[in-house]
Amino acid sequence: MEIVLSEAAMARWTQQRACQATPDVVASSERQFTSIGLPPYPAWFEPMGRPVRWFSAPGLLLCLEPGSQGRDLVVIGRTEDDLQLALEAIPGAWPAAAPVVTGLVDGGDFILPF
Repeated sequence: MEIVLSEAAMARWTQQRACQATPDVVASSERQFTSIGLPPYPAWFEPMGRPVRWFSAPGLLLCLEPGSQGRDLVVIGRTEDDLQLALEAIPGAWPAAAPVVTGLVDGGDFILPF
């Protein structure tokens, strides 16, 4: 099931944002969204870290996972409007969305940000 959720989240990378999961962010997520009942499991990229947790609401998928400075909350919206509603409801510091394509090179090839 985790693979399906992760792939669904990755498929919506243009409608995805993340913030540091402070105690307020975690409490707000637990209060406002439905926990997806999966057993605790580590993130593949941090096997000794805290377990990954998933939440949902109509049009939204949220993932609480290990991050660069503790934990991150990743929010994926079905639409930009769904995503914006979640960002307004969760008291996190939401950085601006990163551009997907940073520019073009000769011949029209894309320069990707990764």
